[in-house]
Amino acid sequence: MNRNSMLALAAGLLCGGVAFLVLYRQAAEMEKKTTPVEVLVASRFIPAGCFLTADCVGKKSIPESYVSPSAIREPRDVEGLMTLVNISAGEQILSNKFGLGEESLALALSPGRRAYTLEVGETSGVGGLIRPGNHVDILTKVDSNKREITSFVFQNLTVLAVGQKLSAGPQARSNPNTSNGASDSGYSTVTLAVTPEQAETLMY
Repeated sequence: MNRNSMLALAAGLLCGGVAFLVLYRQAAEMEKKTTPVEVLVASRFIPAGCFLTADCVGKKSIPESYVSPSAIREPRDVEGLMTLVNISAGEQILSNKFGLGEESLALALSPGRRAYTLEVGETSGVGGLIRPGNHVDILTKVDSNKREITSFVFQNLTVLAVGQKLSAGPQARSNPNTSNGASDSGYSTVTLAVTPEQAETLMY
């Protein structure tokens, strides 16, 4: 084999090695982009003016290249914030679709729900620690055969407001340990989101 043939062979091997390296890097990058990543998606239609709850979202694995930069991974990332626009079922939950919103009871109510206000004291109001967006249970005491019986009326009801406070606010989200001031804890009513049938029962 003469010198020219050897040079041509060496050049061919070099070009082949470079091409292989480029293809390998491209394949690795493509594999990275198609790696499944878990994101939060809406499990049902979520109207504007709602607080995000665990029952209206779920996790779904999608290729990383399709994950929005604004995608959130946990409901607590937008805790205390309200949906500013409608979110369709199956849509990624994006942080830019949440905000403080308008302090409006109408926006806070989901379709088919009613606002029902209960008077509370220090004990029934859980020592002033209830916040909008929390979930609470309602219990009642009844006399039966000269015995006092305590039982659940409803469980896991969403708190719309405490006093006249409709939102947890940005300070409560950034530092929950500082949200126990007098202005937050001094309430005598709690407003709940209930169905019309539940409102009838509570009124009774």
